[in-house]
Amino acid sequence: MNSRHPTVYDYIFVGGGLASLFAAYATLADAQSLNKTLRVLVIAQEIKAPVTAGSHWVQQIEGMMEGPAHIGNFDTIRDLLSAARHALSGAIEKEKIECRFLAGYEIKAKSKKELEDFIAGVTKGGIASADDLAVNSGHQTFRLPGYNHSATLTSIGQVNSPELLNALVGVIENMGGRVLTGVTYTGQSAGSGNQMIVETSAGPFHARHKPFLGIGALNALSLPDFDFGGKIAYTGALVVGPLSESDARRISKKPIAICDINVNDDVFWGGLDPENMLTIGQGQLDNEDDIPALAAKLSGIADSIIPDATQNYPSTLSTGPMLITQNGMPVVGRMSDYDIATGWAGLGIVPAFAAARAFAAWYVRGDDRDLRIFEAMQPAGFAAPAPHKC
Repeated sequence: MNSRHPTVYDYIFVGGGLASLFAAYATLADAQSLNKTLRVLVIAQEIKAPVTAGSHWVQQIEGMMEGPAHIGNFDTIRDLLSAARHALSGAIEKEKIECRFLAGYEIKAKSKKELEDFIAGVTKGGIASADDLAVNSGHQTFRLPGYNHSATLTSIGQVNSPELLNALVGVIENMGGRVLTGVTYTGQSAGSGNQMIVETSAGPFHARHKPFLGIGALNALSLPDFDFGGKIAYTGALVVGPLSESDARRISKKPIAICDINVNDDVFWGGLDPENMLTIGQGQLDNEDDIPALAAKLSGIADSIIPDATQNYPSTLSTGPMLITQNGMPVVGRMSDYDIATGWAGLGIVPAFAAARAFAAWYVRGDDRDLRIFEAMQPAGFAAPAPHKC
């Protein structure tokens, strides 16, 4: 970089996960639709998703259904997320991203009442409709010991998140964006004129806008002015396979995703993807020291589905921290020195894409209507943003 004449980016996105890459992609795509050229930079320590398949294609946010009364209009939220779901599936198709996308998610319950309670919960406020549900208690695609009731929710599904993230890097670069990995964000300061200087381990970068932080749990809690509370929890996933065709078909005649909905205690989730990789995960763990016990439990579940699965197939355990905020929702909005979207773990890729689209509309068009919907859900207020210059 020429220190005398540094490149000035329009927007700098920090983070190597869904929030940052989605926001960078949505901003570039929105600008291209208006024939605008923007200089966009993504900086990340690494491009990373902790698990492969599972409940990533989730339309509803639990906090939107169960949270405080000030959350607002359910119809508006439903429409926001529904539009994001269709836009993301369209983007995956348009960009020809191979990420093992599968719509349709089988929810498994231990009792009929538990299943009925789940159906009542997801339909509350119009987040999901009766048309999204297919109850199939008597003919599940496959059975788990003790889980005798199930329903399929078509607005939920799965993708392979690492494949999606890695593909997005290439798409962003093909659209003229720049992606730097192995770079650590350390802060920002005011530069000359209206510029911001984003400080990193690779040196300073100049931008016309404060940085967008799509960062993980541990980094979020260390941010100045981040007063949304919350705690760190840990989640883990065991990936087994690829299974043989015969073992895969013993589970299901088609790729499926599974979930134990006993959310008051914990959530067991997983899926068999189109390449016969079986993922089984569970969170939330309060203590990182509980991970070995979790690994043993997940191995036992895998072996109950396919006898000796962990002995006969390669298996890998992945774990990671996640931010559990006070009201159970992600933090999305405009702080005084940075924009932020964090705390997504367990809530799926659709809400993250909805937030990315909201920021893109603000960045490219100066339209913050959708962004204000997210900001109204937060347990603490955001600083009033300065007028935006498109």
